[in-house]
Amino acid sequence: MSIQIYPILLGFDHCYLIRDKGTIMIDGGAPKKVKEFTRATDKIGINIHDIKLIILTHGHWDHIGSVKEIKDLTGAKLALHRQEKDWLEKSMKPLPPGVTAWGSLFSGILAMFTPLIHIPATDVDVVLGDGGFPLSEYGIPGKLCILLVILWDQSVFCWRRGMLSWETWR
Repeated sequence: MSIQIYPILLGFDHCYLIRDKGTIMIDGGAPKKVKEFTRATDKIGINIHDIKLIILTHGHWDHIGSVKEIKDLTGAKLALHRQEKDWLEKSMKPLPPGVTAWGSLFSGILAMFTPLIHIPATDVDVVLGDGGFPLSEYGIPGKLCILLVILWDQSVFCWRRGMLSWETWR
């Protein structure tokens, strides 16, 4: 089977289903997006119970908002870096400070709406450190690194500081 990557829009951001011999999911979208998730998986023909691992790139609300419900539906294990584990397990919504004038303005506006956002708390099953994490147990050849790089024979799925790409080379 060749690697298949399916982007699914869940609010402001996408989650990604990656399928080879197994299926994993990257990120959990904004809160209350489970219906969109199940509609999308039905449309692309992925059985949600085939998803065995959900990897969260980071603990911001727009990436973890629906993950508890998706985890409950799929029965998948949940992986998140140790530095952000409490954010999900304690339903926290930290806001990074703005670095630029635009970032400071955006962060200030977002701070007004953050109290209205509810993130259901859930346990993190796989606590990621700074070293690599093999994905072969989940049917995906490759390794998860701190920058979230998943390598296959001729493909790479990479997330780094808000930039996501999938490349195939020959």
